[in-house]
Amino acid sequence: MNFLIADTFTASFNRLPGLDQKAVKASVFDLQMDPVGTGLQLHRIDKSKDPHFWSARVNRDIRLIVHKTGDSVLVAYVDHHDAAYAWAERRRIEAHPRTGAIQIVEVRERVEEVARPAALDPVVAAPAAPTALFAALDDNALLSIGVPPDWLADVRAASEDGFFALAAPQADGLFLAGDVGQRIFQHPFSWASLGVEVRGRSFTLKVCYRTSQQIRRAADRLLPVVLRDTDGLEDERRGIISVFDGPSPEVKAHATVAAEADTVRRVVETWLREGIAAHEIGLFVRTPQLVARAQASVAGLAGASEMTTAPMSLAKGLEFRAVVVMACDEGILPLDERVADAADEAELDDIYETERRLLYVACTRAREHLLLTGVAPASEYLADFASQLGGGTGG
Repeated sequence: MNFLIADTFTASFNRLPGLDQKAVKASVFDLQMDPVGTGLQLHRIDKSKDPHFWSARVNRDIRLIVHKTGDSVLVAYVDHHDAAYAWAERRRIEAHPRTGAIQIVEVRERVEEVARPAALDPVVAAPAAPTALFAALDDNALLSIGVPPDWLADVRAASEDGFFALAAPQADGLFLAGDVGQRIFQHPFSWASLGVEVRGRSFTLKVCYRTSQQIRRAADRLLPVVLRDTDGLEDERRGIISVFDGPSPEVKAHATVAAEADTVRRVVETWLREGIAAHEIGLFVRTPQLVARAQASVAGLAGASEMTTAPMSLAKGLEFRAVVVMACDEGILPLDERVADAADEAELDDIYETERRLLYVACTRAREHLLLTGVAPASEYLADFASQLGGGTGG
């Protein structure tokens, strides 16, 4: 069987970051050794104009586009999942009618103008008003994130299209802020690939204003000391301090789900008696299916309907005075379904990292109080978290 590599694959491969290129090389090598593709997860691209286009899974987001016939395998393209499928759906491979050369042809759809009936009186809907990005934030919230008082009205009214018009174009007029430790599921993003050079111009904020010293220090145990992004920048976690102290987080492993619920209920009742409002309490679990487990633990408490109960993946950007992270059980964190889906060691490592980041994000939503619970055998991550507290995961 002939094994071929198209120029379109080479061009698309060169646009990928280094870590993805490494994984793609391994998958292409596997395909060359086994053109039938028994070692890869191959799926026919049903919407393609060419019935011989297949996708091969490289990692959770990258897909190879392969053209398979009875006597040849052509590696045609590689990209992120949606972009790779869209590329294949718009193309077919055919022989040139004159030269006989094999060509990858982009299918262009024909659009014909249809005469409008004379009696038709079209109604054109008014364009939707642009959504104000910060409409939900009051003055105090905007001031707390650094908006100058004179800008409050303009910032609250700014839409996505007009946001950058708030400041006149100027050198170094774009300021980007982020936390590599909070990257969950979204594929690594490169600013350099868009022409925004950040290397050598970046700084790490070493002061934490949102989370107590005790919670931040324990949560940092879930992450590597040094985090690296796609552009090669390093985020050094050592030396970060919080501007206020609070009680140490609690970590509890229980024999049963009912025992876990009793602990959560007792702790939340204490928080309420201490003056923490119900809407200042958040409860997070790993999956949407486990939200009911969190809700059951506080059912009947005063203000239970005002407490936030949500999956960890929805925790980013939220902040509470007190947080419970529940159901940190073995098989749930990290999630067995994701671990079983790993195609190779590199992807397995990435899954473990993102699962840790999910827990990190959920824990750092807490400003003052944090409780982590699970049912034995509990998640291995709880031991890492508890090691900073100088104790185990007692029930």
